[in-house]
Amino acid sequence: HSAEGASQSRGTGLPALSGVRSQSGEGLGIVPPQPNRVKFILVNPLGDTLATGVPIKAQGKKVPAIHPQAVPAVNLRFEEASISRGSLLNLDVEQGTLSSRVFSMRQDRQGHIWLGTAMEGVSKFDGHAFTHYSQREGMPGLRLSAILEDRQGNMWFANQGDGLCKFDGKFFIHYTEKEGLGSLNVLSLLEDRKGNLWIGTQEAGVIKFDGKTFTHYTTNEGLSHNHVRTILEDRQGHLWLGSYGAGAIRFDGRNFSYYTTEEGLSANRITCMVEDRQGHIWLGTWGNGLNEFDGQAFYHYGQNQGLPDNRISCLILDQQGSLWIGKNTSGVSRLDIHSFTHYTDREGLPHSLVMFIKEDRQKNLWLGTFEGGVSRYDGREFIHYTDKEGLYRISELKENWSQPAKQPFADYRNLPPGTHTFQVRAIGAAQQWGETISYTFTIYPPWWRTGWAWALWIGLGLGLVVAYVRFRTHQFKERQQELEKMVEHRTAEVQHQKLEVEKRNEEIQMQNEQLSRLSEDLIKALEIKEMLMRELNHRTKNNHTLEGTRWVVRLPVREGFFRPG
Repeated sequence: HSAEGASQSRGTGLPALSGVRSQSGEGLGIVPPQPNRVKFILVNPLGDTLATGVPIKAQGKKVPAIHPQAVPAVNLRFEEASISRGSLLNLDVEQGTLSSRVFSMRQDRQGHIWLGTAMEGVSKFDGHAFTHYSQREGMPGLRLSAILEDRQGNMWFANQGDGLCKFDGKFFIHYTEKEGLGSLNVLSLLEDRKGNLWIGTQEAGVIKFDGKTFTHYTTNEGLSHNHVRTILEDRQGHLWLGSYGAGAIRFDGRNFSYYTTEEGLSANRITCMVEDRQGHIWLGTWGNGLNEFDGQAFYHYGQNQGLPDNRISCLILDQQGSLWIGKNTSGVSRLDIHSFTHYTDREGLPHSLVMFIKEDRQKNLWLGTFEGGVSRYDGREFIHYTDKEGLYRISELKENWSQPAKQPFADYRNLPPGTHTFQVRAIGAAQQWGETISYTFTIYPPWWRTGWAWALWIGLGLGLVVAYVRFRTHQFKERQQELEKMVEHRTAEVQHQKLEVEKRNEEIQMQNEQLSRLSEDLIKALEIKEMLMRELNHRTKNNHTLEGTRWVVRLPVREGFFRPG
């Protein structure tokens, strides 16, 4: 193998680059190759070393997206003069973002700004209103580390801890280890000129996704480190992988080339990379400043060269060719051909820890900060949202303007349902009140107080009344039927008793008749007896005594009543 501008080392045949080293702490110098002190670029041909290079088919989990209603951004536009020649527009939670911790940003083909937050999901800003996407809308992960729009217009979101997510406008498609992704901790995304998606992970190297399959490149396939923090494609189509611990790696599609401190890098922890108009590769490190690689040597820029902080978090090259450098605790710096220009909170940045820098199509720079939201810089003057006094009121409440206050919020509670207009006026550096900014919003009544709810309540009331009437009618009918059955039963009993009484009366009447006839017979018998006795007495007197004479008197006796014996 050979490399332009490189020398061959003795006994190895491997190319070497001229290195860079400090000279007594007074700047940097280019060190030409010397015998036995050659800085090597290690070249590892892939060939048959793809131990896990077999493509894995990917079938993501598809979840329908719930499209939320856009929330208008509150833009107070407080102004003040500054030593800077630019303006800075800050967007934070007070203006409608999901979080003050914005870690990633991308402008889509419609010009919308997508902001990835640390733990709250993603916000889309169309210049006037925010549309938020979180787990409630179908997004699987909330900790966004990178955002990408591919050539088909799909939005890709890298999640730390939740894998990879694609949003096609209708569905969120989630890719995890089950779908072939080697890691859930995705740190960086890049679409190459062939349309392949390259995915940098925290512990699984870099992954190529062609839309159907994942192909993994790890230390088993020749990577020097599996923690890939950033990815860059240069003008020659080569991929540059910034590892967090093993320097930079260049991949030409077949071979890996390594660039570490042994080859002239100031540090092996690479956080960001960008290519300038001359084809030079700029590499930001964590703790050792900035590196420029012109293809032959590395040049270092640190605090000794005017950089206020050696911990670089992000890089971008604007359309004017200036390099913008985001740092850990000292804001952002602009590097042109002559000098550094620094921007910190004193120049209007809301927070000194800058997580990303992006340039939109209108040549505005967007800067995401750790706890200060996102800022827009248009190159003219600084525009703030804080540290200025303002007045506010809600016009529909017929209230007076509030007292001047610096707080960036207004607290209203128990507002009645309806459409309201929130009005704001701010005072600038010249102590002149600006124009009134109005924001119209609508408070909808709770569902139990809406028209359809009232109709529902009335319908339920009428239904309850009808149900109660029907219930009482049913009860009345059942009671009536019970009473009718009871009356019928009682009537039957009375009739039965009446028949029994009538029967008894008939029996008694028959017995009375029998007794009456028996009484008559008895009376007649007694009369006959009396008559016979008188006859006997009369004959006795006439014939004296009739001894031994026995009279038998037979009286007619009815059967069943009396029989002398």
